[in-house]
Amino acid sequence: MAGSAVRDTQSGFRAFTFKALKELRDAESRGFGVESEQVALAVKKGLRVVEIPIRVRYKGLTKTSKKTPLLHGGEIIASLLRLVVEERPLLCLGVPGMVLMLITMALGAYLLLLFNATRYFSLPIAIIALGAGLAGMTLIIAALTLYGLNRVVSKVK
Repeated sequence: MAGSAVRDTQSGFRAFTFKALKELRDAESRGFGVESEQVALAVKKGLRVVEIPIRVRYKGLTKTSKKTPLLHGGEIIASLLRLVVEERPLLCLGVPGMVLMLITMALGAYLLLLFNATRYFSLPIAIIALGAGLAGMTLIIAALTLYGLNRVVSKVK
């Protein structure tokens, strides 16, 4: 996790002080993503995070996990993406939205130049430009909405 020396957030064993438990009760993730969110919250709130190396041996066990690696990893990535998008919506949603809007403008300009030069209206280019524009506007609106909500929530706290 960025900002901490923790290399394995999924080892399964945790020890918390009472103060840390109070600080980490804001964790919203469920399942395997909660461990990563707890480390991120602890770093954000200035708590000391220490990783103690352990050895794990699964002797005689045929099934050592409740989920497949793909589901386990997907759950963790989804939790981390949610955290990053909530923390920095303008960067995570606004920048891609602006890139899509620039692509829309470039495709629109190309479509106009093509039509003026050849009188051919390229429907595929128009559809791609329209899709990029709609996706870009959706991302920008979502980014601004989340940014505004974050500001209001931080003022209320």
